[in-house]
Amino acid sequence: MIAVNIRRSGDDASTPEQVREAAAGDWVLSSRTLDVYGDVLLAVRNGRVRGAFDILGWEPVDHGRVRFDLRESDEYSWLVGGESPVKWKQGQSNPVMYLDTDDVGEEPPSGAVAQAVRPRRGVHRIVVETRGLSDEQAAQLHHTLITVAGMTGGLHNYRATSLVREMVAAREALSYDYRSANSPKKISD
Repeated sequence: MIAVNIRRSGDDASTPEQVREAAAGDWVLSSRTLDVYGDVLLAVRNGRVRGAFDILGWEPVDHGRVRFDLRESDEYSWLVGGESPVKWKQGQSNPVMYLDTDDVGEEPPSGAVAQAVRPRRGVHRIVVETRGLSDEQAAQLHHTLITVAGMTGGLHNYRATSLVREMVAAREALSYDYRSANSPKKISD
């Protein structure tokens, strides 16, 4: 989980959209940090969580900065309005902090029914080296990867490739439902 202090970028943010825009910001983060902590982003202002977002993807903007593609998190929405799980010290210049998602805990039980424990969601990036392949071969490789990722439901962001058009076509070509080996076979007419 990544926590960003939006005290400067979102000081006047009052709507959820403005908080999300401020949180998406241009943050200095390494690829390694994104790989380890890049599943959820918390927008914090004045020690309170102003927004909790699932990180759908990110793109480099300039000078080692990244901008996030975010959506409101259903799983961590209970944090919004409460105290931040991380604390910035007065005068601390880095507006970004990291914490393990498991350290945040889970939503407090409502009533007598306890919330089920949810597994930690991770973000994984795959880098495909296409050196030596023609554009057509690279597009076929990307199509295959998109097909597999689409079948498992694990495809979220494919904007970091130079073959975006081909990958969008591959995703749109996924017109069948994924079935496990244990599922009954589909009967054809």
